[in-house]
Amino acid sequence: MTKKICPIIILVASIIFTFSFAACSKSGKALVYDIAQGPVSLDPQKASSPEELLIIANTFDTLLTLANDGSVTSGAAERFDRSDDGLTYTFYIRKDMTYSDGKTPVTASDFVFALQKLLGPDYASPYKNELSCVKNAAKVGGRQLPVSQLGLDLIDDYTFSIQLSAPNDRLPELMTKAYAAPCNKAFFDTTNGKYGSQPKYILSSGPFYIKQAEFGDKITLLKNPSYRSAAAVRPASVALTVTPAPADRLQRFAGRKTCAAFFSLNEKNQLGQSGRVADSFENTVWVLSANCQNSVLSNEAIRTALLQPAAAALDGILDTDSYQKAVSYLPDSIKLLDSAYNVTALPSFPAYEQAKATAGFKDGMAALGLVSLPKLTLIFPDDPMFAKLSMAYQKLWIDRYGAYINAEPQPMDTLRANVQSGGYDLALFPVSVNDPTPLSVLSLFSSGSGGNFTKFSDADYDNMIKGIQGTDNADSLTNRVKKAQELLLAKAPAVPLFYESSYFVTAKDVTGLQTAPFSQIIYFAGGK
Repeated sequence: MTKKICPIIILVASIIFTFSFAACSKSGKALVYDIAQGPVSLDPQKASSPEELLIIANTFDTLLTLANDGSVTSGAAERFDRSDDGLTYTFYIRKDMTYSDGKTPVTASDFVFALQKLLGPDYASPYKNELSCVKNAAKVGGRQLPVSQLGLDLIDDYTFSIQLSAPNDRLPELMTKAYAAPCNKAFFDTTNGKYGSQPKYILSSGPFYIKQAEFGDKITLLKNPSYRSAAAVRPASVALTVTPAPADRLQRFAGRKTCAAFFSLNEKNQLGQSGRVADSFENTVWVLSANCQNSVLSNEAIRTALLQPAAAALDGILDTDSYQKAVSYLPDSIKLLDSAYNVTALPSFPAYEQAKATAGFKDGMAALGLVSLPKLTLIFPDDPMFAKLSMAYQKLWIDRYGAYINAEPQPMDTLRANVQSGGYDLALFPVSVNDPTPLSVLSLFSSGSGGNFTKFSDADYDNMIKGIQGTDNADSLTNRVKKAQELLLAKAPAVPLFYESSYFVTAKDVTGLQTAPFSQIIYFAGGK
């Protein structure tokens, strides 16, 4: 027996906000928005950067979507059924959908192929763990079973089902993500491995398609006349302009050249009366991080001695009117299933004992055969508060361990690039969540994560992350999240320092855009 879900009313943590603002152009037919970098891949089953996900959100329809109140509602699937045991979800695909070529129908087989592609052993998707709940996913990924044995059944042209290895109430929410977009196998095969690498290798199913044949400094999205709800798509086009420097994006918005932007607190304050703050959300935790592949910092005793006392140095330096001191790795906006992250899930920070830390530091140095530290550098944002904080860390390390470490201010874009590429020793670095779930932060420290900026690797921690991914019980999830954070605090690949909010700011004369704040995605279809 199955339960019919129509309309879909399953609440999830991510909330889409709708704002009223008019296009910057007088005609109201074009929107302009700055992006920090151009896309590398627009394959929905691979894409991961905010810019890539932004474009995919506007050029593809996912299986399900998020409504304004945060509930999961219909998308490419007009409805779905869930079996009584919670192990089978059956999706019913709309019959009025056509790809942007104007002739190829979107069918259930496109979603089955997309998920087979994602979970198959030969496809490098960063989302395999998120869908590990699919029946036989682990064995297929490990080449113990063929892809055909995945829990994905094509029932007819417009119906398919997903079987799970265990109940997971988050599956509908997962089907709102970019990787739940369709992929036509016949078209995919014609791209010879280049699917999503250039606009000419993309077949869109959403309200827009990409105009040009190749990516460049400006990406133009045109209204898709074949879209199922084309009449409701207001902009004729959206110009996405690659503007890498935050200062340039700020200047362009203040000069009314763009219509909306996400800004940090410092950037928002610089705007003055330009634009309007439509919303804010605490989505960033600043950390002091170590590159665990560094020959010295890979030593746990040395690393923990340097990083564990970091939070204490904030006293008297942190602007508490603008920032909140961290009590965990997770900002307040994080949710545990459908409940707010709460005090019962807060980790216990290890007690710092200077004598024990000093002895551990000496033991670590001896184990590496070192008398003094080789050259290490702490990189930090070129900002007065962070300069003071880096000086405090330098003094702490000299006073307690006799360890001199260089400090180097860097522009934010340079710092991000260095940290994400592994080209650093120590860093003061912001970690921003892309959805309000614990894994948005915690998964970044798992050894299999492409976003693992610390290069931390620990088998026990990886198993904890797998346990969190497979948990849909609130009490169990709370305990697992707490224990995972306590392991991170004990081994200190990075330590949390303070939280920062992000601000969604709009031009004053634009209407109808929607945004999902944690992903910083804007849905342009309603804008004018």
